[in-house]
Amino acid sequence: MKFGRLSKRADPRTLEFAKYAAALPPPPAQFSSLDQVFSKLGIAPAQQAAAIAELFPMDLNDTIGDCTCAGLAHGVTVAHARVGLRRIPPVGNVLALYNALTGGQDTGCALLDVLKAWQTSVVPDDRILAYVSIDPTL
Repeated sequence: MKFGRLSKRADPRTLEFAKYAAALPPPPAQFSSLDQVFSKLGIAPAQQAAAIAELFPMDLNDTIGDCTCAGLAHGVTVAHARVGLRRIPPVGNVLALYNALTGGQDTGCALLDVLKAWQTSVVPDDRILAYVSIDPTL
């Protein structure tokens, strides 16, 4: 199995969540968006196992190191599903983004580069306005 996420890269312009968050309650011990995804998309319990493979395909991540781009595609699917829309980015779009970021070489990507690409409309039909860095040790 090939791993594609490169080491963390820092950008001093990246917002740090800890600097902007007031006292927040502790996060839940666990969380899954799948129940809301299934509910909003009308997927019955008997079809949920099969739906996971359809909604969250491998996006070539079993053969190349595009896990960061595949993760972005899965995030797009979840965000749309949580408002009742079925949107699964085509594997061709995932591969095109990966190749654009790596120059066509199978080198993997830094998450920061993928987020910057998503913010600047390199991802067809979707764009984020901002992203923050979260320190999971806080």
